[in-house]
Amino acid sequence: MAIYTIYKHDEAGLVQAVKLGFSWPAFFFDMIWAAVKKLWLVFTLMMLGLLAIFSAFDMVVGPEWVPVFDVAAA
Repeated sequence: MAIYTIYKHDEAGLVQAVKLGFSWPAFFFDMIWAAVKKLWLVFTLMMLGLLAIFSAFDMVVGPEWVPVFDVAAA
């Protein structure tokens, strides 16, 4: 059984029911979902967090994990 919260705007008299629950698309596709829903602050914070993780990984491991292709030999 779904649970809903009812919101009413006092001045405009608008009433809207919002379903409460877990969002699987937001769980699996978090950055894409945030961009589609126009949650720009959330999207930006996720991108900065991902950039920080990749930067820390690059500082620890270094550039030797990237394969080097010899163009002259090909």
